[in-house]
Amino acid sequence: MTKLEIRHHYLNKLETLYAGRVDYSSGSRARELAIRAANAALAGDIKLEGEAWFAALKMAGLSKAATRAQIAALPEE
Repeated sequence: MTKLEIRHHYLNKLETLYAGRVDYSSGSRARELAIRAANAALAGDIKLEGEAWFAALKMAGLSKAATRAQIAALPEE
């Protein structure tokens, strides 16, 4: 699985988890911040946590204990 796919799953999970409470629609501030956080985590710059992130990692065959280096080593696309 690619970083692009993980980010896609992460955003979809956020939309599902916070439906009606947080606006994650295209162009929203919340979505832009989530994209920045996901990109930083996928680059190995930060360790992201939370149900949505862990679900996205699981879909990629990674555990929530995956290291920043393991995540950063994934293919871009």
